Amino acid sequence: MFLKASIAVALALLALAGAVAARAYRRERSSLAPRPHPVGRPGSTELQDVKDVALRGATGAAVRGLLLPSRNGAAIVLGHGSSADRAQLEPQAAALARRGFGVLLFDWPGHGESDGVPACGETEREAFRSALGLLAASHGVNRIGALGFSLGAWIVAQVAPTDSRVGAVVLEGAPSDLVQQIRFEYRRWGPLAQWPALLATRGRGIRDGPSPLAALPCLA
Repeated sequence: MFLKASIAVALALLALAGAVAARAYRRERSSLAPRPHPVGRPGSTELQDVKDVALRGATGAAVRGLLLPSRNGAAIVLGHGSSADRAQLEPQAAALARRGFGVLLFDWPGHGESDGVPACGETEREAFRSALGLLAASHGVNRIGALGFSLGAWIVAQVAPTDSRVGAVVLEGAPSDLVQQIRFEYRRWGPLAQWPALLATRGRGIRDGPSPLAALPCLA
């Protein structure tokens, strides 16, 4: 009787462990594969004069965004977080526009209205460099800054230290280390959830990139 009860408990624990692992794997994989979708026009009055722009992403993928011309000689490129789109940073863009800054909002590859596949790496870095190139070629722009949130901050921190076009940087919610970030997010169930989540990340071809903590001294 005791043996049967022990086996039943063991099987129940194995089933629970399997369910936790499967849920973590599916959740992380889903977060790395957002569905492209239409993005509405900005509702802020400060952004009513934005114009549609197309940037060059990795492998020629079309990265779509909105550009508001600068009125003070400076422009800011804004990079949103994962599983979001350019509308996420509309409040920040509107606040900058009120002060005369030009703003460039765009959807990361595979997000919003942009083509391509998310990779949390070179795919996004190439899109960001393309955004900088568009601002650098814009009439009346002689100073460029960048504001990144979460994924956007992760990418900005990787590119800005070696790109002389970037004169100012704001990083908001940047993960200091991709692996440690995933472990933190799935800490409740420990390795039962952390390892499957990391496996899902690797399965999507995503690898840890330069750490923002390592890049920050270069930005000082």
